[in-house]
Amino acid sequence: MTLTLETHVDLRLWELVGSGADDTLRAAGLPVPGDELTAVEHGPGFVACAGRNDYLIAGEGEWPQPPQTPPWLLQRSDRVMRLSGIRWSDALTELCPHDLATLPPGGWLMAAVAGVNAWLYRPASVADTLLLGCDPSYGAYLESMLQSVVRDPSRINPS
Repeated sequence: MTLTLETHVDLRLWELVGSGADDTLRAAGLPVPGDELTAVEHGPGFVACAGRNDYLIAGEGEWPQPPQTPPWLLQRSDRVMRLSGIRWSDALTELCPHDLATLPPGGWLMAAVAGVNAWLYRPASVADTLLLGCDPSYGAYLESMLQSVVRDPSRINPS
């Protein structure tokens, strides 16, 4: 089994929050998730609905400020990592209380991983891959915890 952890994922993150956020996404040609705590893929990234009028946008390049506020656009500095391999969900059973094998392609979740609040996104277009992001102050810790599982696959119990 080969698991890899890519720790320098080149996605820029933005949070768009406030009334009119969904209209701002549409005006920018971005998809709008249908429900809270869901995501839709776009390019190498995604747009997730983190709550009412609260969207997390992961993509490439800059994003222009809306012409008026609300909504407010905030650049985020999350630490983003990519866990890849056929048993990525088994590996995360060591660090996360959720059964991530049930997370469908295109699924998005906010959960604790190794005690760190993180968002998780399973791209629909890339098999056996999970993107994870967390506050940058916890990034090195979360990376080291994930690396310890990736380096020692004997610790991974099959589901």
